[in-house]
Amino acid sequence: MSWTDIFALAACAGHFSLFALATRRVSKSPLALPLAMLAIDMFTWNLADLAQRWSGNQSWDYVDITASSLLAPFATHFVLSFVGKRGRFIVLLRVLYIWFGGIALLCAASLFSDAVRHVVDSPLRTYPVLLTAGPTAAFVLYLLGTYRLRAITDEDRLRSALVMTAFAIGTVGALTELFAEIGWSVTRLGAPLTLCSTIVLGIVVLRWKLFGSELSNASGVLSAFVGILVVSAYVAGFDWLSNRRGALIFATTAVAFFVIAIVARSTARSTDRRARLEHHATMGRFSGQLAHDLRNPLAAMKGALQLMEPDESVPQSSRELLSLLQEQVTRMERVLVTYQRLGRVEPVFADVDVRAMLNEVVGAQRHAAPASVHVQIEFGDDTPKALSCDKDLVTAALENVIRNAFEAMPDGGRLIARTHSVGGERPGLTIEITDTGSGIDAAVHDSLGRDFFTTKANGSGLGLSFTRRVLEAHGGTLAIASQKGQGTTVSFTFPARVFGV
Repeated sequence: MSWTDIFALAACAGHFSLFALATRRVSKSPLALPLAMLAIDMFTWNLADLAQRWSGNQSWDYVDITASSLLAPFATHFVLSFVGKRGRFIVLLRVLYIWFGGIALLCAASLFSDAVRHVVDSPLRTYPVLLTAGPTAAFVLYLLGTYRLRAITDEDRLRSALVMTAFAIGTVGALTELFAEIGWSVTRLGAPLTLCSTIVLGIVVLRWKLFGSELSNASGVLSAFVGILVVSAYVAGFDWLSNRRGALIFATTAVAFFVIAIVARSTARSTDRRARLEHHATMGRFSGQLAHDLRNPLAAMKGALQLMEPDESVPQSSRELLSLLQEQVTRMERVLVTYQRLGRVEPVFADVDVRAMLNEVVGAQRHAAPASVHVQIEFGDDTPKALSCDKDLVTAALENVIRNAFEAMPDGGRLIARTHSVGGERPGLTIEITDTGSGIDAAVHDSLGRDFFTTKANGSGLGLSFTRRVLEAHGGTLAIASQKGQGTTVSFTFPARVFGV
């Protein structure tokens, strides 16, 4: 067995170990699934290349190039999720999956068709792959480099530097294989360099909280044992797998691993979502019943108080108390109606003084702020006098965001609420809530505002989703800009058509 073969076996064991680690976290982190797919794809690529050298069977070549064709979209998917820009570049990501997925399907078809095999073996496949894989790799490294420059905390800087190093090493290894495939005189370094890349990524996963939490050494040891076991089983059964049918069986098994990772994520997410839906449905029925049960005694209290209209013989203090009781009963009735409407997010539009509303909300929430948090309001000169909106809904949405901002600044900071008009093709009014808190990890940025998604241990995942629905009900948009260690800005933008006069 040559050193090249030893490196290839070690790389395969490392790839499968990383796949096992990532699969355990697919329900917890948006980074886990793309990393799991990338790891199992590298495992398939290196193991198929090794099988071709050992057996000389060309069928393994087509499994090899099928897997290698998918490296670019999987790597791009992971990096876009890591830097928090998957939503911004979702169209590009889909194009990459369609382009390289089509090439992979063409390569896979070579196992069954001699005519397709001639196309795959010709420059009609290799040069288009090279011309698109190179710019894709450069784009991925550019994203990692710019993210590294923007990182504020030491942990983020080190983690992003390690991920960038891993992808730079892996890219060089993959390109040497592609150059050798088209006939260039280069040394094939795919196996040793992807092994190094996998080791670096494994360190980031285990020690630098790539998935949002540090994994134990036992998790790493167990995953490494699983990787070694899988590769050992493959080596032991190589003679049985060395023919063309074996290549098909192996390729099918690799696809099954992809399906396992995807199903594990979707099953965990759907189970969690179903449990939360059941919980909130129960709470909704309970609150509805509670509102119904309270409405009758409130109506009786209101009727009784109306019958107790005081005359001049009743002392002034007693008349004031009766008046207060009537006001509070009326207020409780209004609260019940308002909360039922808040739950359904059904806006009732009216002209609202923007400045008075923001002063009222911020003033009320100021009492809940930590003593070391400085709160200020800035109104732009172009702020309209009134906004046609549902004051209760908008107020509740603003309160959600302000409370989140206070929670992000336990050690103090600054919260600024500001308004300004928006020009251009879609004029409107923007209300911004900016804090100098801990910020939000870029990896979860694309999930913010999704129902039931939360980064808090005891969070419901409904605060920001409710806020988003309020803006959508008003025809507006919710935008969140955040950087770890620097703070967060949440922008409420209302279209010009809801401006008052």
